Amino acid sequence: MLTSLTDLSVTSDPPRACVAEVTSPTGARSRPELIDRRDGSVVVRCVPDEPGLHQLTVSYDDVPVKDSPWQFNVEPVTLGQLRAYGAGLTHGVATAPCQFTVCSPRDMQGTSDNTQ
Repeated sequence: MLTSLTDLSVTSDPPRACVAEVTSPTGARSRPELIDRRDGSVVVRCVPDEPGLHQLTVSYDDVPVKDSPWQFNVEPVTLGQLRAYGAGLTHGVATAPCQFTVCSPRDMQGTSDNTQ
């Protein structure tokens, strides 16, 4: 299960179409933003608008990317409740671990490290 968005490494010559879709718990579908990093990878960026289990499907040249679709859970959070930082929140490689840290108010004296 995904807990953060990741970069997906896709390489092709000539370049072909990469398409992503997020399905919400209620079945609503949306197209996340795809950012071409011009190094053979793309960044998939979305902002879910409802809590619950979501699904991210990515295809490349009409073929599903390995291990796609991925599931990720979205929980409601009040602003100021959490602080997250680390390279795993800004980039990564499909099927490789991404590291980041999430701190809650009770953790602010320490940190709660989550590696996904």
